[in-house]
Amino acid sequence: MLLPYLLLTMAIIVMVAGWVNENHSNFRFSCPEGQALTSIQSIYSNEKKYRLWEFGCSDIPRHHSRTTLLAIMFKTSAVGHVMLVLAFVPKVSGWVNDFEMQVNFSCPRGHSVSAIRSDYNSYYTDRVWDFKCSPIARIGKEESCMWKTPINGFSQQFVFNCPWDGYISGVQSFYDKTHRDREFNFLCCHFSDTMMKSCSFTANWINNWRSHFHFTVPSNSFLSGVSSNYCSHKKDRQFSLSICTLRAQK
Repeated sequence: MLLPYLLLTMAIIVMVAGWVNENHSNFRFSCPEGQALTSIQSIYSNEKKYRLWEFGCSDIPRHHSRTTLLAIMFKTSAVGHVMLVLAFVPKVSGWVNDFEMQVNFSCPRGHSVSAIRSDYNSYYTDRVWDFKCSPIARIGKEESCMWKTPINGFSQQFVFNCPWDGYISGVQSFYDKTHRDREFNFLCCHFSDTMMKSCSFTANWINNWRSHFHFTVPSNSFLSGVSSNYCSHKKDRQFSLSICTLRAQK
């Protein structure tokens, strides 16, 4: 998906007609309003001992919440010609975090995490995350919640279950560029006079290495725990989830 977008972006670059400077003269250049600098071209004259410059601009994408720049440089030293092309590449949208950024998500009161979606990027060696929540039938009394932190060390595997027969209602995560890994915190909630029943971790990891995954908690069940294994070579984690049913205490 990146290559077609990049080619399209490069195709719509508007080059300024002619060089912006002459001889050894100073120059000043700015793009029109609503556009950004996306191309720089320069030729050096060994005979005249000066460099000519040319710039191109393109519209700033409006349909993405955030953008980043991808730079490609071409250089032919034999003729002293340099060309730099910058293309806008959309950053993530529809996720609760950007790559290498904090995850901070919690469900409304009386709800639990009912679906988890994640995508991996090899350049950032990180994941983006999205969560959905579903209401819980209030078979107990007052709900109590508490963040459990930290759950894991960087590059370490972990197995976590909410205490007090609780369910996961929120997720926090912090990325470390040195370890290329994340720490996780979970918001655990429970109703008084309730207990989990028939809890078990998924038989297999819910994701493959460096791949997208989307997991939905079965109906009438709740997410109560997370297990994870880290691979230092792949710079990624695999996850298994503990799924339970909830019932009232007798």
